[in-house]
Amino acid sequence: VYESTNKKGTATVAQHLIVMEPTADQIKISELFIMSNKTTMTYHDTTAGSAQFFLPEASATSAKAIITAPGGMPVPRPTSQTARAGIYKVDYPLKPGDTRIEVTYTTPAAQKFSGKVAASDAPTRIVTPSAVTLTGDGIENLGQEPQTQAHLYNISALNYNVLIDGTGALNLGQASGNGSQEDAEADGAPKVEVASARIYSRLGWVLGLALGILALGGVALYRRGEA
Repeated sequence: VYESTNKKGTATVAQHLIVMEPTADQIKISELFIMSNKTTMTYHDTTAGSAQFFLPEASATSAKAIITAPGGMPVPRPTSQTARAGIYKVDYPLKPGDTRIEVTYTTPAAQKFSGKVAASDAPTRIVTPSAVTLTGDGIENLGQEPQTQAHLYNISALNYNVLIDGTGALNLGQASGNGSQEDAEADGAPKVEVASARIYSRLGWVLGLALGILALGGVALYRRGEA
């Protein structure tokens, strides 16, 4: 049992990722926060919430939030609107350690998307499938991940407006292991799979992607300096 505090700065955003997967019918969005609490107290601010995020008006009623506390199982949590237009929050006590907050929602299919970012301690990145590219105001193209060719963008402003070209989904199942199906068929036993929300399985890959792109950028700048 930890003592509780609402002191600002007790828990900070260590990572903020937005996975955008447009299809012919809708745009699927998974927004992930890694909240880091390096103190010995539980952070709980019922006014500001644990994390704040933007929701399009058409998606407000369909949004779902999943919380995974340190060493805990994923649990659903309701979202609620803040005093700022379009900005919602998730209220959940953040214990010492890292807590994962994932918000998922869909919007009708469109070639344009406008979003907002609440003030964050960490850069906000958008990840899209290889067949999907973004252009517009408030984002910076960081390049593609070599293996999957997924695109990575940095959100450089609190408000961004992008044009979406293409459709697709991030499918990392083959990279995570090709022998699982063969093993299941070999022993003939029924298999039970326990899975977290989709983006959790991608977390390590997306973090590696971000670091890899930044490293490639550093090498490019170094070579340009030599030239």
